[in-house]
Amino acid sequence: MLLQEILHVLESGSQPAVFEKLCNQMVHPARLQDHAFMEKLRNAFIAFPTDRLIYQTQLELHGGDTSQRLTEIAPPFYVIFADVDAYFGHEMQLQLHTGSPCCSCTCIPETGHMIPYEQPATLFLNIKRLLPECFL
Repeated sequence: MLLQEILHVLESGSQPAVFEKLCNQMVHPARLQDHAFMEKLRNAFIAFPTDRLIYQTQLELHGGDTSQRLTEIAPPFYVIFADVDAYFGHEMQLQLHTGSPCCSCTCIPETGHMIPYEQPATLFLNIKRLLPECFL
């Protein structure tokens, strides 16, 4: 789904309809058949304020490209990617990783945009592994 379509869906104001339109963009295809998981994710999505998603999407559409400023980020940062993230695709992920000399990253396999819901244990282990580096 193109960003303009995503923005239109978000601006429609109907959280359940927005979720139904975007879930294929945000969830690994294998998880789409897990009805209990999808219901949990749907409820969390409905509770999430869409104004933040609208703002983020508008930035992407209307000059919100901050890639030129990535080299200005001085402290090291770590990005955790999903391998099947249609919302923030591989091009955007690669640009973020290669655009800053201070960026390290990892990719969590078999997951979509909703990493905390799809792979919570893997996400936790990645963050836990980084904590000692944060305090050096």
